Amino acid sequence: MKFLLVVLLLRVCHSLTVKVALCQIHSGNDKNRNIENAKTMIDRAASTGASVIVLPEIWNSPYATDQFPVHAEALPPVGWSAGKSGKNAGYGPSAVMLSEQALHHNVVIVGGSVPEISGGSIFNTALVLGPTGEVLATHRKVHLFDINIPGKMTFMESDTLTPGDKVTAFRLPEPLDEVVIGLGICYDLRFP
Repeated sequence: MKFLLVVLLLRVCHSLTVKVALCQIHSGNDKNRNIENAKTMIDRAASTGASVIVLPEIWNSPYATDQFPVHAEALPPVGWSAGKSGKNAGYGPSAVMLSEQALHHNVVIVGGSVPEISGGSIFNTALVLGPTGEVLATHRKVHLFDINIPGKMTFMESDTLTPGDKVTAFRLPEPLDEVVIGLGICYDLRFP
């Protein structure tokens, strides 16, 4: 398993420090293995004392437009929790694992993003889970990355993905509730 774990200490106000772990995962075609690798990284990050754990974009699938539909899953709404709502309630294994891990480790998990299927469309969607396993926020990537360099490279997220249509921010749970985080995915960064 290829991975990288970076742990940061962020002082968010005069009396509050947050330990954030950034997990980088090399994802392959086996979705179940990708989920297990992410679970292992979350376990490692939690063992460092991180209170916020961040996964990368599209961690449960290869980053290829033809793979997004293969790996897409139904994702839960804000407020859902695997512990309160039944293990899966029809939602995909990525969201269930993230909810269970957040609850197990009593941490916030910014679940990078996964391909989401909803209403016949596929989105690149980030989930944020709180220490109770509850979904605190979801964000659908708004600015899809399309590039066409004739004779060299073509990559068109818009061939497969549907863009989101809103800005997303969430407040961390107590005692970090002074901290508000804005969510963006990849190319969203270029459009503040």
